[in-house]
Amino acid sequence: MPADQLAKFAGVTKFTELNSSNSYGFSIKVADLEPVMTYLTKSGIKNLSIQRPSLDELFLKYYNVREEK
Repeated sequence: MPADQLAKFAGVTKFTELNSSNSYGFSIKVADLEPVMTYLTKSGIKNLSIQRPSLDELFLKYYNVREEK
């Protein structure tokens, strides 16, 4: 699977190569997921792992809290 092609899909962010070859991580919104899943299915992936954002990540995203000094 050409990883550089996956990184070009709309909505794919934080694309990184993980510790081993042919292992990648990225973030994507559910609304942008269908074309990526179609691509991955046609590419013959062997494993897929999904991780939901932590509560801290969600809080910071929606409330954009900044430390006051």
